[in-house]
Amino acid sequence: MVGISTAACGVDAADLATSSPAFTIPGIQSLPAAAATPGTTLTQGQPAKVLFVANGQRRGLISLSIDSVRTGRSSDLANFILNAGAKASTPYYADVTVTKAGRGQIGGAPVPLYGVNGHHTLLPAAVLRGGFKKCQVARIPDDLGQGASFSTCLMFLAPGHGRLTSVEFEYAPDVAPITWVVHPRPAQH
Repeated sequence: MVGISTAACGVDAADLATSSPAFTIPGIQSLPAAAATPGTTLTQGQPAKVLFVANGQRRGLISLSIDSVRTGRSSDLANFILNAGAKASTPYYADVTVTKAGRGQIGGAPVPLYGVNGHHTLLPAAVLRGGFKKCQVARIPDDLGQGASFSTCLMFLAPGHGRLTSVEFEYAPDVAPITWVVHPRPAQH
């Protein structure tokens, strides 16, 4: 096992009280003791604290919770111009709560989560221009204070009308993710 140094990485020193010596994460010199260990699997509704690195420079400890996941319909996107792949996808709406658990500056960044389908394909959150009432997406507010929370919705498009099986946070591409197993509610008629 290779250890992580305990040098500060742009978060508050109290957040770095102790570090797990079992993980080396590229771009992160130390993982706060409060942060979820890479490879952790959670169920929908369970929060996990993670060290979020925004734009490769700004860092902060945040708590993420996947509160619910709803299955959408292709017809939900009828007012948008979509390519053939998007038209053949099933939209999933993940309601997420983000709490700022440390003092780092992360405002303005997108919520750092990916959907995962039954083929283990990472699905980035879809970005729609204009209003979309079924899933109002928001970036992390600039003025989100320590201990404050906000809720948002992320839309994931599962190709080939596939199924969303989990939502993940990644510390780095070659490090095991933090995974929430999800159970999407059926589409509303």
